Amino acid sequence: MKVATPKARYKATDAHTSIAPPALVQSIYESAVDASLWPNALHQIGAFMDGQQTILFSVGTAPGSADFFWASDSIPIETQIDYVQYYWQHDPWITVLQSDPHEFCTGSVQLDYDCIDKSQFGRSVFCNEFLRSLDVYHACGSTINGGALKGVPPMYFNAMRSSRADDFSARSAERLAAVVPHLQRALQLTYCLERESLGPSLPDRLIGKSSSALFVLNQRGRVLFCNASASALVAARDGLALAKGEVLVALNPMHNVRLQDLVARAARTSRGEGSHPGGALTLQRKGLEASPVLNVFPLPVRAQWKDSGDEGWVVVTVDMPGAEGGSALHRALATAFALTPAECRVVEGIVQGLSAREIGAQQGVSQHSVRTHLKSVYLKVGVHRQGDLVRRVLSLPSFT
Repeated sequence: MKVATPKARYKATDAHTSIAPPALVQSIYESAVDASLWPNALHQIGAFMDGQQTILFSVGTAPGSADFFWASDSIPIETQIDYVQYYWQHDPWITVLQSDPHEFCTGSVQLDYDCIDKSQFGRSVFCNEFLRSLDVYHACGSTINGGALKGVPPMYFNAMRSSRADDFSARSAERLAAVVPHLQRALQLTYCLERESLGPSLPDRLIGKSSSALFVLNQRGRVLFCNASASALVAARDGLALAKGEVLVALNPMHNVRLQDLVARAARTSRGEGSHPGGALTLQRKGLEASPVLNVFPLPVRAQWKDSGDEGWVVVTVDMPGAEGGSALHRALATAFALTPAECRVVEGIVQGLSAREIGAQQGVSQHSVRTHLKSVYLKVGVHRQGDLVRRVLSLPSFT
């Protein structure tokens, strides 16, 4: 099948996570420890994106294997078997995503019409034999894990619509980008729980390479496990530390009072003794760098994972603005205005004095895509003209 030049328009970063609804985020983390809750979490994601059907699945793994994963809010198990046994190898969407692992890397978000010639897609065997029975034609999806998340198999998410509906919009893609970091952390947590015997002697297990810190605490605030970013954060005493080598604390006394209150409330909810959804606080960080946002959510306890007694479990994530790589300008834009990598590239072109046509030609995208990104940039930066945008960018203290 002939496809358009593949381009991932959006890249999920932790700067997006603040716009994901708290109830949705909590559902995702709850699903990490209770697989039966995934359909509800996926349904909420679909509603957030204006999608009609959703699916989260592993690719190239056999049913029954430790790495196999399939969850959907509407697609039946019989369809799963057909897909895994035959159709996934003839899926044009997957073919495109796997054709350019650099472009469609872990965390990338894409609209189908940016990747695939829709008219030819509509004539494909996959569309006519498989998707037609599901009343599916349009898609907005993400490469949840293209290999960067340790311990998690290759994983994809798709929100889909009927042929009778309109194409997905940029808003849907932006909203999915807000959710993807939470899906990644939840899946890391799921596979960690499945492969570790959790208990008082739990080894220090560093999971994943995410730039965000991920902790799981018991009701007393003791760290049960954390990822590499979390370990580095407390080792550097950058806003957080471990008291007595095991209890997570904030170094600012006022922030620590708030953190301990959030942990206690979340633990009570985890034990079934309350309904507190969790909360967030901004940590004081070393120097003048952007302050990270700490999020606290309760996790329902399952007996086989209890540390001791009637424990409550709490997940803490710390979103580090500007933690992704890239040029100094890109890092400054991501930190100051939460711009996506695609939006950063457009701004870079504007600063260089290029027109929308020249930027599109340089990056291999249409002028329409450039203008769409520019509208989003204006909204985030709070300007209405290119001249004002350039002045704001050049005034950034970290711009070099």
